[in-house]
Amino acid sequence: MRPPAFSVILLICVALGRGFTIDNGLEGSPTVVCGMEGITVVIATEKPFGGNIYTKGYFESEKCRMKGNVSSSKFTFQLPLTGECGVRRKRTVNPRGMTMDTTVVVMFHKLFLTQVDKAFHIRCMYTEADKEVTQRLYVSMLPTTELPSLEGLHESDDPAVPTCNYEVTKPDSDEEPVRFGSIGERVYHKWTCDGENADKYCMTVHSCVVDDGQGLGQQLIDEKGCALDPYLLNNLDYTGSLSAGQNAHVFKFADRPTVFFGCQIKLQLKDQKTGECVRTSDSCEVLDESTPHQEVTVKVPRREGDSDTIEYDFPTPSAPVEDFDDLEATTPTFYAKKKPNGISKLKRARLRTSRDLDGSHGFNIDVSSPSVDVYDIPESRRF
Repeated sequence: MRPPAFSVILLICVALGRGFTIDNGLEGSPTVVCGMEGITVVIATEKPFGGNIYTKGYFESEKCRMKGNVSSSKFTFQLPLTGECGVRRKRTVNPRGMTMDTTVVVMFHKLFLTQVDKAFHIRCMYTEADKEVTQRLYVSMLPTTELPSLEGLHESDDPAVPTCNYEVTKPDSDEEPVRFGSIGERVYHKWTCDGENADKYCMTVHSCVVDDGQGLGQQLIDEKGCALDPYLLNNLDYTGSLSAGQNAHVFKFADRPTVFFGCQIKLQLKDQKTGECVRTSDSCEVLDESTPHQEVTVKVPRREGDSDTIEYDFPTPSAPVEDFDDLEATTPTFYAKKKPNGISKLKRARLRTSRDLDGSHGFNIDVSSPSVDVYDIPESRRF
């Protein structure tokens, strides 16, 4: 009777060694609908779904997670715009409006992430329209030469306003932004701006913050553009009037899987006499290993939804509009809600014009890089 027993054991070992995968998957890409009250994600699976659909970092929140019923293969996942499920908002200048984005995870197992699961970066762009009706009387005078003016940029849809971008990539590489990394891995932080008349502008990267997606942040670059902790991010190297970068290493908050990077970029005209860039960061202290690092802890607003209401300056669409392209949904033209005084907060602050002590004008643009998932430090072998 020994041979049959041996055959059974061998069969079990082969089955365990081979392993099994969940026999299910997505049917096409999710469909995104940018609506007035929230973002709708429609997901279809090949077979009845019994897992979870949730926003990244909010699995424990019932408001931000949908459970499959094992009987249906099509689900509609609703995300509120109030921020309670990690929907982040960012103002944009070109085009003018607001971008809402988050990451949605489709998990086929009830408890664990497996190789068949998918994560999608969802982004909705709500644009604001300005329509002015004016009557003007032109009186012929001496001919004039038009010069670019920063103070007048927020009054017109000037296509010449540069578009700025922030990415965290691998060093000496033009690959896509880093999405996953290990603690200590070398990366390169890169800021660039481009557009018509770009040669007339200078940029200064400042007010950079890294946060954990749960409301806790740490300032990396101060308001002048100077680094605070060389172990996290050193003073930036400007490789051109509209480009900057710096090498760094991957890090993360304790017991938090993801880091989010965000900065402000100040755009201003080059010096009229010299044609060179004059930045506040030119006077930054040189940092080295002996420099004591500064800790500036900040609370990042609207990561966990500190309010159940939508701000006045949020552009509200007249009706939901579907536009599905790489999980980016863009509404054609939405108008901002008006405050009681009839003035849109978004219209007043869309460029955040500022004046430095030396009298120079500029405006700030918010930029953020894609989030980076960081693997934990590997455990040492027990001796």
